[in-house]
Order: sequence, then C-alpha cells, then structure tokens
Amino acid sequence: ISVPLLGKADEFIKVVHSLGIPICVASNSRSAYVRPILSQKGLLSSFQFIICGDDVALPKPDPAMFRRCAQHLNIKQHEFPKIFVFEDSSFGIKTATDAGMTAIGITSHESANVLISHGATHTYPDLGKALLLVHDRTQ
Repeated sequence: ISVPLLGKADEFIKVVHSLGIPICVASNSRSAYVRPILSQKGLLSSFQFIICGDDVALPKPDPAMFRRCAQHLNIKQHEFPKIFVFEDSSFGIKTATDAGMTAIGITSHESANVLISHGATHTYPDLGKALLLVHDRTQ
C-alpha cells in the first residue's frame, strides 16, 4: 500500500527529528495500518512514541492519547501548553486543546477559520510551512 502523507509531513518529520525535538504520533487509525506506512516511508525510527486507536480504550476525541504521548516523554502537565499538536481537523484541534496543549491547524481538509474557531493558535497550508513555527520556537 502506498499512502501519501499529509502535505510535506516527511520533510517536517525529518527536520524536527534532526533538531532533536521529540515527536510522537497519536492516530485513531489502527497500529497495523500506521506502523507499516511509517516504516515504508523510512520514518518509523523518527518517533519517540507511537500510539494508535487500538492501543487505548478511548481514542480521540478523548485527550488521553495526547496526554499519554506527553507522559511517555516525561513532560509534566504544567508543561502541556508548550507542546505543539499538529492536526488537520477541527475534531483533532479540539482534542489537543482539551488536553491542554497548543493546537496548530493544517488546512488540508478544513479552513483556517474553522480550525481557529475550534482552538488552533496558528494555521498553515501544510506541515512544511509549519516548520516556520518550529524554527521560531527553537531560536
């Protein structure tokens, strides 16, 4: 199966990984679907943690998936607002904000206005453009 990644995701993941910024995947899709795709794209080892819908009792919109990623990285709850969650749906944006994290919208499926109305602090047309925010944060 050849599945395209979200706009410029491979570039984004490689840059963030090269900067030493921990990165996790929290997907409602099943592990048997997510892991082979990441492996096929040569990205599996770029992530510190991968959690999928079949790994939890309550997937998104329950914020536990995002919180579990943070806990795996030893990030304390008072530091959650420093975590960037990149989502391309209003559903995911709301889940990130419910987790107490900073939601960044990718406008591949929904408009910037919709994502912002659900809690996104910034929006970008693809993950490649979102690297501007990551670079600003690391300066």
